[in-house]
Order: sequence, then C-alpha cells, then structure tokens
Amino acid sequence: MTTRPTIVNPMAILEKAHPHHGPQSEVQHIQPSIPVAQESRGVPQPTSDPPAVQQPDPAVLPPPPPPPIPTTLPVPDDRVQAFYYPWYGNPTVDKKYFHWNHEIFDDSHQFHKPPASIGSAYWPELGLYSSADPEIVDKHMEMMKEGGIGVVVVSWLPPRITETQKYPLNDRMQMILDRAAAHGLKVAVHHEPYEGRSGPSIATDLIYLQATYGAHPALYRREGRIVLYVYDSYAAPNLGALTKGTSSIRGKPHDAFLIGLLVESLHLDELHNAGFDAAYTYFATDGFTYGSSTRVWATVASKCKQFGMLFVPCVGPGYDDRSIRPWNARNYRGREAGTYYDRMWNAALVVTPSIVGVTSFNEWHEGTQIEPVVAHNQYPSYEQGPRQYLQATARHAARLREQTAPQR
Repeated sequence: MTTRPTIVNPMAILEKAHPHHGPQSEVQHIQPSIPVAQESRGVPQPTSDPPAVQQPDPAVLPPPPPPPIPTTLPVPDDRVQAFYYPWYGNPTVDKKYFHWNHEIFDDSHQFHKPPASIGSAYWPELGLYSSADPEIVDKHMEMMKEGGIGVVVVSWLPPRITETQKYPLNDRMQMILDRAAAHGLKVAVHHEPYEGRSGPSIATDLIYLQATYGAHPALYRREGRIVLYVYDSYAAPNLGALTKGTSSIRGKPHDAFLIGLLVESLHLDELHNAGFDAAYTYFATDGFTYGSSTRVWATVASKCKQFGMLFVPCVGPGYDDRSIRPWNARNYRGREAGTYYDRMWNAALVVTPSIVGVTSFNEWHEGTQIEPVVAHNQYPSYEQGPRQYLQATARHAARLREQTAPQR
C-alpha cells in the first residue's frame, strides 16, 4: 500500500471523494476530519483475578437506570440549526447496509463490514439504525429538541439523483417533515452536489421543493421563503442565474433564502454577486478552510453585514474521518473531552450571529456527530456520557438566546 502525500491545500481535499458522497461527479460533501477522544478503544481487561466471593446472578439484577433526562427541556428555535444525514440503512429495514459499510478511501478500496467494523470512529447509542425507520427519526427529533436545536438541516437530492451509495434521499423527506412537525421542529434543505448541477438546475430543484413540500408546516422559511443551504456552491457554474435572468427565482412561489458555502475568502464576494442571502462555513475543523477558521469570523461577519447578508458560523465537537480516509490525519481534531466544542461555540458567539450551524447531528463518517454514542468493542464513548454533546449544545443554545431574538 502506498502512502498518500500530505495534503496542504484544503481545496485539494475538497476535490477528493467526500467521506460519504464519493467522487465529485456523483455527490460530494468533504468535511474535515475530526478527532475522537485519545483513549484506548479496546475492551478493558481486568488487572487481577476477581475476589473469591459468590456473585449475584446477572439475570435477576435490575436493569441499569436510564441516563437522566432534564426536567425542563430547552425551547427550540431557529437560531440553532443542525446538519442531519438521512442516508443510513440496515438489513432489517432496507435489506442491506447503507453508509455503515462505507468505502475506505485508500489503495485497498475495501468497504467496512458491519457489525464488525463501521465507517465511523464511534458507535451509535441507537445501534446501526435505518434512516427510513420512523421510530428512529422520532428519537432523533427528541434528541435535537433536548439540545435546543430548532431547525433540522436535511441533506437532500432531487428524486432524479441518488447519492454515491444509491440511497434515495428525497424518499425520506416527507417522513422527516412529518416527524419534525410532531416535535415542534422545522426542516431546512441542504442541497447536495450532483453531476451537472448549476444555477438553473438548482432553480428547477426549488420548483420541485415548493410544489412537493411547500405547504408543509414544518418546512423552514425566512422572510416567507424556503431556506436552502447550497453545499459546494462555489463549484456550481452560472450560480447567478438563481437570482438573475430568465431562471431567476426572485418574486416567484419557489423563491428561496439562499445560504452558500464559504470555503475561500473570494467566495463571499461570489455569493454576494450571485444574490445569495447568507454564507455558512459548515466544516468542523478549525483552520481547514478560510471559512472554518474561527480567527477570521469577526472579519467575515463584518463583511457580510456590509453586503446585507447573514453570516452563519458552524461549530462542531471535533473531526475524525480516519475510518474512511486513513490518510487524512492532518485534519483530525480531537474532542478534548468537550473543550474543542466549547471553543468553537465561544468563537461563534463573539460575532453575535442570528444563526449557528451545528456540524453535525449525525455525520458519523467524519466524527462530527453530537448524537449519543455507546462504548462498543473498539468504539469509545464520550468522556462525560452518551448525551454529553446534546447537553453542551443546549447550554450554548441558551447563551445564544440571551444574545439574539428569534425570527419573527
């Protein structure tokens, strides 16, 4: 096996296969690798023989108590928005695994073999679930509500497109909207790249979204418009056609509040010129891109204000995609028992944002998830328990609420 060269330019990584999406000609979503706790992932072994006393029969012991649930849940609102990935599948529901068996992007091109190994540095508390299971989605909505998250930003592709593992993302949207509505949450759309995507094709996709889901009460809007995050917006040709010319969406039923991805500094000017309403940073690796570097957030926020745009800084608990990109240690960011997440939130709150994006609720391949985990074989738990990052998100969401007023 040959060793990959060290990648210095972040854009070079952005052009490689995204952990879960695959090559740019299909669906791409490259995110920086984020760290997991620096601890042994093996099963602990006893240091000495157990005492020679009679032990109680485990079969008659009461089950352990469930983790404590806060007596008062935070009120979710649109200031905290979490990226959500509905592409996981298992044999029970989907007849085979999707994404848990993610490809390893090295010279071997092998795939993980669940349940022995999965494309993640952690093991979900809910097990290797299916995103098509309404009970799972209900539990996810409950968790996000517990974390003070008000908007679920769902990865989406139009029905004519499937992502790398042939998982039909659009097939899950109706159910996600219904379950979000049942829990008092809103749903925004995270528009994923596909071959041939352009400004006019995104406009066509918005016509479909409005016609199919526009009347749903859970669909998130700002200023009366559908909210559309456009991942890899810089790579879409003729982006300005979304707001100018014959394919312009402005003033039409499928008009949208457009949020574009800020990777390089020049992208902010490009988004402004294309008529976008906001810029978001997505990546959870501080320093991976210009946009994800917390040291420039005050500058970016100031420029967005000059342009009349919103700035959406995105925070994450760490980054660890080494289970699928073993060569990407350069972008690993350890969780530091929660300190890394706190630092990113602190940096975001300094710029008094209207919205903070959380990367992510459940992007397991890149180790950015705040969804609860459980120790399992070689997979560790969080240092402060399964719900550590839901609780941290709720705490920081409360700080954000003290700064800003919710959307009217």
